[in-house]
Amino acid sequence: MDEDDLDGKTTFTVPAAPSDKDIKTLIDQSINEFLEKEDYHEHMIEGWINGITESALNKLAKLYLTCKIIINITILQRNRSSFHFASTCQWSSSTDKCLYVEWSSPSMYVVASAHLVQA
Repeated sequence: MDEDDLDGKTTFTVPAAPSDKDIKTLIDQSINEFLEKEDYHEHMIEGWINGITESALNKLAKLYLTCKIIINITILQRNRSSFHFASTCQWSSSTDKCLYVEWSSPSMYVVASAHLVQA
């Protein structure tokens, strides 16, 4: 927030809301923090999911102080199996949003969803 003093009055400029691209970039950064150089190991999944979720939540909470934020992370071993994913909820499309981020490496796939709901 920028603070200006005009004629003895203090005004605040509220920064523009982050774009969907900016939000996806933050989530992608959180995934890369934990998985960029990793191969799939089943015993590591819980720690990775907890770390990615906490990192993404902290980054998004700094941008959306008044939103409720829901982060879901799914990590799958990359093999010949298929995966189907769906999510739905009722909300206000003018104030709330849901974004998905897909990430992959030679050994795994990650699907992250972020739901931002006005409090």
